[in-house]
Amino acid sequence: MSLQVVGSAVVFVVGLVVTTVIIYVATHLMGEGGGWGRAFLAALVGYVVYYVFHFIVGGFLGALIGFLVWLWVLRSIYRVGWLRAFITAVIIAVFIFIVGLVLPVVHVG
Repeated sequence: MSLQVVGSAVVFVVGLVVTTVIIYVATHLMGEGGGWGRAFLAALVGYVVYYVFHFIVGGFLGALIGFLVWLWVLRSIYRVGWLRAFITAVIIAVFIFIVGLVLPVVHVG
């Protein structure tokens, strides 16, 4: 196994853990229940659906479709409406941006 593959796996796992913590905090700020498992599921499924659509469609349109599907994932996992899912996603994005400034080596989300 090459060092590049191991490095990519480590970055993915660290990013997933950091994103899980951010989702957990953001959803609790919004008054949503759910534990670490639900936050991990949202991070994992969100990562997969976002990047699948971003890869398949590409560009801004792919990112937009990926974001909308991720909102649907948040709605489904946390059983909230579209507006609450959107506000939660904005809070998550702000936290990810802040963490990205503090830990620029780790790509999260």
